[in-house]
Amino acid sequence: MIRTLITLFVLSSLSFSVNGQEDSILLTKNFNFNDGVYLDFESFQKNKPVYTWEEIRGNLVTNPQTFMAQVEFLEIKENKEKINLEEIWGISLAGMPYIRLEKGAVKKELTNFAALKVRGKICYFEYEDFENVKIPMPVYNPVTGKPYRLAMVDRKMEVFYEKIMDFETGRIEDLTAENLKSWVGNDAQLINALESLGEDADEKLFKCILIYDDRHKVFIK
Repeated sequence: MIRTLITLFVLSSLSFSVNGQEDSILLTKNFNFNDGVYLDFESFQKNKPVYTWEEIRGNLVTNPQTFMAQVEFLEIKENKEKINLEEIWGISLAGMPYIRLEKGAVKKELTNFAALKVRGKICYFEYEDFENVKIPMPVYNPVTGKPYRLAMVDRKMEVFYEKIMDFETGRIEDLTAENLKSWVGNDAQLINALESLGEDADEKLFKCILIYDDRHKVFIK
């Protein structure tokens, strides 16, 4: 009888543990989100798209090399109502979540989305753009072949942006050593590691995000 009661207690405890985990899922760096359209951060945080792709038609393209997506339009199949792209928080394609970039973040006509390449307590995304800059170019004398003055010439230069997002609040900031220090303030070991990097900190920031996310779990509820 005692053995039976112990067995029943163990089984009951296991059942409670499993049921307790059903309402929360660990967010790993490669977690696949449910595909569809997320109209706000809260729906994304809960992994519950407002519209699935089965309910939507539209025109969009993705670039697997840059982890970017561009959307021309989206509409609801049932009533052909257009979705205001500027009111979308993000989308998910084949499990990969993309966050909508603010208008003007990149110089492209369509609405742009950047993939959350790392998911966790601190999420990470990146995107690139081109800016016109003036650079000095030497002007050569055709007779002597020697430069005699400098001319300012317009050139397109690639600009790279790195961002971090707090999964619990939706806050977004530039990925810098100072910003990351304030985000990982509850991890003294990681703070010390960042401070010891000195001028090389920028090259190690991405790895610090992975370490922090591995140590500090966050769950989808």
